[in-house]
Amino acid sequence: MSNFQIGFCNLEYLKLSEFPTLKEKIWNGRLPVGLFCNVKWLVLDEVSDMSSSFPSHVLYDLKNLETLEVRNCHSLKDLFDIEGQTLKNNEEEILGFNNLKSLKVHNCGSLRYLFTPSIILGLDKLQEIEVKSCDLIEEIIKKDEEQKADIGKIIIPHLKSIVLELLPDLANFYSGSNDLECPSLKSITIANCSKMESFVFTDLKEKSHSDYTSHLFSEKVGFS
Repeated sequence: MSNFQIGFCNLEYLKLSEFPTLKEKIWNGRLPVGLFCNVKWLVLDEVSDMSSSFPSHVLYDLKNLETLEVRNCHSLKDLFDIEGQTLKNNEEEILGFNNLKSLKVHNCGSLRYLFTPSIILGLDKLQEIEVKSCDLIEEIIKKDEEQKADIGKIIIPHLKSIVLELLPDLANFYSGSNDLECPSLKSITIANCSKMESFVFTDLKEKSHSDYTSHLFSEKVGFS
């Protein structure tokens, strides 16, 4: 292994916008597998020529990633490569990102959602979701008409914080038929989301009677 490869193997923070040539090689699979295995914090900022989603080989290579920030990537249409996701032993798994704790997405003009139910079930360590200034986002978790019935209840066990700001097309957090639970959720911030109508979680124990809250939360919304 060259000194170049050894140096990147020890890397824990990477901001790809500062290395456009490196980004192109990563996306096209022209770098050694495992080169970024120790990266814990990845920032993509102003990567205008980014492909429509994270390729599955990139997800696999970033299996120790804990913080992902995506900013000003206007060509990004899908945050995760859905074709690269697999179902194994009736448990939803995502190729890589199993250790992801914080996801921040700002000013990505082509995104319409962040997750599918199968993907979010693979992110069981996720603690923070922050989405700001994404004009086309309609849902955070995409309603999947062809979703398998055996997925059952969707649980995000460690999610503590949700921030949603300046999302003019956001209508729901999740509008699918499956129950959604966030038992560790402590903080929700919603600002300038004019179409926001409902979150879908389960077993809401305390529910406000204000008109705003009745539109924001459905009968399936719940926190511990």
